[in-house]
Amino acid sequence: MVPGPCLAAPPPPEITLKLKPVVPGSALAALITMLGCSPGAPSPSAPEGTKELRIVAHEDDDLLFMNPDLAESIEAGRPVRTVFVTAGDAGKDASYWRGRESGILEAYAKMAGVPDDWETGALRVAGRTVELRTLTSAPQVSLVFLRLPDGNGHGAGFSATDFESLAKLWNKSLDTLHPLDGSPGYTKKELVRMLLALMTEFHAQIIDTQDYTGHFAGDHSDHITAAHFAHAAERRYRPPHATRVYRGYNQLREPQNLIASQQGLKERVFLAYASHDLQLCAPGAACKARADYPAFLGRQYPYIPGSLLGPGGKCLESSGRRVVMRTCRDHPAQQWSLKGGRIESALGGCLTVEEQSDAIPVEVTLSACTGDAQQAFALGRDGHLQMADGSCATLAAGGPAHGPEIFGAVCGSTPSQTWRLYPADRPR
Repeated sequence: MVPGPCLAAPPPPEITLKLKPVVPGSALAALITMLGCSPGAPSPSAPEGTKELRIVAHEDDDLLFMNPDLAESIEAGRPVRTVFVTAGDAGKDASYWRGRESGILEAYAKMAGVPDDWETGALRVAGRTVELRTLTSAPQVSLVFLRLPDGNGHGAGFSATDFESLAKLWNKSLDTLHPLDGSPGYTKKELVRMLLALMTEFHAQIIDTQDYTGHFAGDHSDHITAAHFAHAAERRYRPPHATRVYRGYNQLREPQNLIASQQGLKERVFLAYASHDLQLCAPGAACKARADYPAFLGRQYPYIPGSLLGPGGKCLESSGRRVVMRTCRDHPAQQWSLKGGRIESALGGCLTVEEQSDAIPVEVTLSACTGDAQQAFALGRDGHLQMADGSCATLAAGGPAHGPEIFGAVCGSTPSQTWRLYPADRPR
């Protein structure tokens, strides 16, 4: 995400990002376990060793919109590669966009818990050569830089790069888009071909992009258009794979859904990047950012039709009689629908509140649909998933090892009670 105006919105005032105490490496592992995403208990749709390819517009889009999912995949040791389509130059000179590249390298090293030491290679794909950076102490982590010009918030481009932009290339008002490193330009077909070749060369099994669907208004032109290009390539990619999109600027319209430990991790990683971004952290000065940057640190909103997105930016998943929170993937176990006040699983059964007993808290489980009061839920605009007795579905702080993972509690203003159900019939 480049610093600049959101669509149809003026840039907000600057504030100072305060660096919290460094989160120990063990804290991330504890967080993953708490959310039910540990390497020992993977989602059925994302087994260990799965190759994950992310395609984003700018250096930091992955950190702001795809974390903590990104950090958890790196922590789990999965092969992870991110492709940065633009240089994120914001119309500035090479010292700025190269600084952003240095920042994203440090951020990935921070997530991997290894020194910021990278091998530089030349990757030959689609008849071209692009730069590949591989993390020396964790070679399963790699980055690719295409360095196309930043298109500005509305796609108009910048005078420094002859007003070229991804949006103009996509809508065919521009024939060729020229990388800032002097490499040959791309036509629309050539850029799609390049992204397809990168998917093929990496043998991608999961492809994550920014949001191209148009269902949520108000995002940066480059976010949307880079996602359109990635989606066009993904539709031509034949090997079996899963996909997911992540919302950008417009997630600020949704309630905060990341818990405190996730926010601390996300902030720590983002500030590792931001220390190299001269528009955020001038040398010798406090690290500043637009007012919306800290808000992004408290949110992660992947979008998959039919998913019930909950606390931690995770999705509710049926696991036999239990329901658990897992990293969102396009899988029947994570498909839900709201029908007549009941929340039904695509695999059968309805969310159910266990009958009152001496056991506290009251657990939310999955059982045969009956229409009883124990299966009555209402999803409010405030994000509360409310039960018939007025309590709210809540993520347990201790995780599944300490009892029920989802239980009923007094409703309050807390990310552990934030839910969002996406309609299953909405096309991607």
